[in-house]
Amino acid sequence: MATLTARPCPICEEAITDADVDGFRPMAPGRTAHAACLLRLTVGSVAHQEKRCSCYGGPSPERPDDFSFREDALAAWRHFVEHHVEEEV
Repeated sequence: MATLTARPCPICEEAITDADVDGFRPMAPGRTAHAACLLRLTVGSVAHQEKRCSCYGGPSPERPDDFSFREDALAAWRHFVEHHVEEEV
């Protein structure tokens, strides 16, 4: 896997590579982050999007213990696309 940037994603601290399906987005001049990590910070985890987290009085943790932030961000990305993005006609 080739690394696209010299710096890791400042959110999850993992390298941004050409294998990243979500791509990457500029944050500031010379800084980039995984698009999924930025989306995760904006819309929340899958539990938050489903209103099952403690924010809504639910018992679910914001992120499963066995998930890294990056794995959680990718799950949140997939959930958001599947449930909140309408296909273009």
